[in-house]
Amino acid sequence: MRRLRAQIGAMMRESRIDALFYPTLVTPGARIGDVETIDVEGEAGPVGPTLLRNTLLADLANLPSLSLPIGFCREGLPVGALLEGLPDGDGVH
Repeated sequence: MRRLRAQIGAMMRESRIDALFYPTLVTPGARIGDVETIDVEGEAGPVGPTLLRNTLLADLANLPSLSLPIGFCREGLPVGALLEGLPDGDGVH
């Protein structure tokens, strides 16, 4: 985790990236009844790990992260995006 944090921090600094912005979930959300698997682009996976895989980078690299609501998909389900800063960029250690 320390090596990943250092690599992400170095890449962001070298590329002059202050923040990353991308979808919080890989789909708009699980539907009632999707208790074991969920289909994402034709592939079924376990609901929890599949939905939350985009949040792993922030967790593993200790990126300060905020999930923001950004609207709704075609089906009317809410959609969010992650805003993530530099590793340890929130001043909390």
